[in-house]
Amino acid sequence: MAEDNPLIAFSGEVECLNATWSLDGGRRLELRICGEAFGRNHPFKRFQQKRNGHVGTRFKASFARISTGECVGMMELMLCAWKDSSSIGQSVTFWLDDEPETHPFCGCQPRRGQIPGDQFALVLVEINDDEQPIDQRRESAITERSARGGDGRDVPRGGVDQEPHGDGGRPRAPAQPGPGDTRPARAAKKLSSSAHLLLISPMFCQYLKETKPNLVRSWTPEIARKYAKRLIEVESLSDLDRDAKAVERYHALVGRPFQRWAHQDPR
Repeated sequence: MAEDNPLIAFSGEVECLNATWSLDGGRRLELRICGEAFGRNHPFKRFQQKRNGHVGTRFKASFARISTGECVGMMELMLCAWKDSSSIGQSVTFWLDDEPETHPFCGCQPRRGQIPGDQFALVLVEINDDEQPIDQRRESAITERSARGGDGRDVPRGGVDQEPHGDGGRPRAPAQPGPGDTRPARAAKKLSSSAHLLLISPMFCQYLKETKPNLVRSWTPEIARKYAKRLIEVESLSDLDRDAKAVERYHALVGRPFQRWAHQDPR
């Protein structure tokens, strides 16, 4: 985190390890964090990864090529996973917005054996469901107080953790409290999180392309998300965690119709 700007969640140099696209997984970008990793905490360990129905932490990103200073562009990313290995060092994988026609990094040189991939200067700003930047100093203070059981939040923002060594990188969930244990329980999955994950997925865009082909010229994750919010009459998806009527509209107008299409359910 940049010391002089509390809105910057990460700022540093990264190397392109791989850029991929698939119908199920969408567009992904795997990056190695440059610099000496020994003794350095993984910069993305404190953020939520996209797994087990949880939406990953979302960022607004700015990339610039190290070799030329050329700006690759501003884009939205979602954290998929991070790793810490003896061979590569510290790396991170992001899910990219599907709105551009082509993968933004399709022309980049990925790492090939000992030949380095293209390198970039990367700046990330964490955003919430309303596209507003999150103050990192405030979040760090909340996380520290939460770890001490001081402010009512049930888990640190990072959620599921990983061990860098010794267990093959498998995710390890925070332990649930036993009898007499005063530690907070793991947070329950929020409907707003699963709804966001659905609405920006390639499958939901495909569903809208097939069922609402004439409504817009081209369905993108951002347009699909805005359309669903208007359909269920909410300003923010976080309303699904506190408004019972909005929950009913979501299931009736979005969730169940999508499931019928996805599973060819005749009901």
